[in-house]
Amino acid sequence: MSEIKERIVGALSIMSDTDAESVWAFIRDGYVVKTKTWSDIEEVEPDAEEMEIIKKYNANPTAFAPAVSHEDLRKQIGE
Repeated sequence: MSEIKERIVGALSIMSDTDAESVWAFIRDGYVVKTKTWSDIEEVEPDAEEMEIIKKYNANPTAFAPAVSHEDLRKQIGE
């Protein structure tokens, strides 16, 4: 946790409930969390190594399948 967040938590821990409610109202009413969407993700072109992997996958997708299923692996390790 950053220093400023630790300071805020420390201040909240010694506040009265009434003061903490006022701080919460300030945060709730004044801070809007933007919902992330796919358009927020920067799209980058794959590099040469990634392109090679993509080509190999497209040529033979089953070669990239796990040799053991998740369920079988859990059985093998005793979970």
